[in-house]
Amino acid sequence: MRQVINKLIREEDLYSAVEAAYANGWRRVKLYFLTGLPTETDEDTLGIAELARNCVQLGKAHTKSPSVTVSVGGFVPKPFTPFQWFGQNTVEELRRKINLLRDDTRKSHGVQVKWHDPKATLVEGIMSRGDRRIGAVIEEVWRQGGTFQEWNERFDLDLWLAAMASHGLDPEWFTYRHRTEDEVLPWDHLSAGLHKDFLWQDWRDSLAEVGLPDCRWTPCYDCGACTGYSIEHIVASATPPAGGSQGTGQDLGTSVPVTLLGRAPVGTAS
Repeated sequence: MRQVINKLIREEDLYSAVEAAYANGWRRVKLYFLTGLPTETDEDTLGIAELARNCVQLGKAHTKSPSVTVSVGGFVPKPFTPFQWFGQNTVEELRRKINLLRDDTRKSHGVQVKWHDPKATLVEGIMSRGDRRIGAVIEEVWRQGGTFQEWNERFDLDLWLAAMASHGLDPEWFTYRHRTEDEVLPWDHLSAGLHKDFLWQDWRDSLAEVGLPDCRWTPCYDCGACTGYSIEHIVASATPPAGGSQGTGQDLGTSVPVTLLGRAPVGTAS
C-alpha cells in the first residue's frame, strides 16, 4: 500500500521510530492510517492490526504497559493528485473495513482502535470533488441549521442528502464513480502547476504499485511544479560547519530572558 500512495517508508524505519519513543520514556503511541485506498484488500486492512501489535510488543522491552492507538480515516481523493480519478469507497464498505479491524484487535492487549465517521467521509468526498453546483448545497445546509458540521455531535448526513436531492444532485456521482482519462474535471480550468498528463501517468503507476523516488535525487520528472520558476534543488551538506552550532554568548543556565512588550491600544498604529 505504501507503494500505491508513494510513501516509500520501510517498515523497519517505522518500528525503529516507535522503539525509540518507548526507549525514551513514552508509554503511548498513536498511529494514523487511511482505509479505502486504491487496490486495498482485507489483507492490507488486517496488516494495520498486525503492525499495531508488533509496536506494542516492541514497547514491552522498555515499559510495563505500552499501548498503541490506531486512528483510521476513510480515504478521500483530492483534486490535483493522481487519485482525482478514483471512486472512493462507499459508506458501507468503509464500515465493513473498520469493523474488520475492530474485530481483529478486540483481544489485542494494548491496542485501541478509533475511526472517523464514514458518513462524514462521504460529505468530505462531495466537497473535495464537487463542482460549482455544490455551493448552493452548502448554503442550503447552512440555512437549514447545519452549522459546525465538522463537529461529530453536530454533523447531520440527512441535511446534506436532502440538500443534494433538492438540487437534483446525486452524491454517488460525485464520490463513488471512477473518472476516465478524457473526462473534463471541474477544476481543469485552474492550475496547481502539475500537468494533468503527468498525474494520469502517476495514477497508472500507483495502480501498478510503482513508487516514484524523491526528485531531489533523480532526474526531473517534468511534472510541471517547477516549470518557469528557474528552480533548482540545493541540498545542505551532511558535514556540519566548522565550530559546530555552539554560540559565544553568556551561559545563562536554565534561565531564559524574556521582555514583555505592552500591547498597543485598539485603533492605534503598531
